[in-house]
Amino acid sequence: MTSSLLARGLLLVALFVGALIGGWTAGRFRSTPVSGSHILKRFVGGMLMGWGSLLIPGGNDGLILLGMPLLWPYAWLAFATMCAVIGFALLAEKSLVRSAAKSGIG
Repeated sequence: MTSSLLARGLLLVALFVGALIGGWTAGRFRSTPVSGSHILKRFVGGMLMGWGSLLIPGGNDGLILLGMPLLWPYAWLAFATMCAVIGFALLAEKSLVRSAAKSGIG
């Protein structure tokens, strides 16, 4: 962490420039319309992530770098839960994409 305001400003600019370059090189640098359902999905997703972070003491770094090596049960349980939820979400996404393709939606 840096305490210099100039360094923080430069890091912020670097973050935005990196995001712009990443979007441009990925071919996704374009304006897209935003609908109410998009906003609602993002809000609900952020809310779920926030609630999840309240349930686990510390963040991912603390879990993986400190809690798991010290064999703290909550760290192992939280990590296993994260892996299971990510796996479930990936399977659900694949299933939704397949059903949308079959019905001709996407």
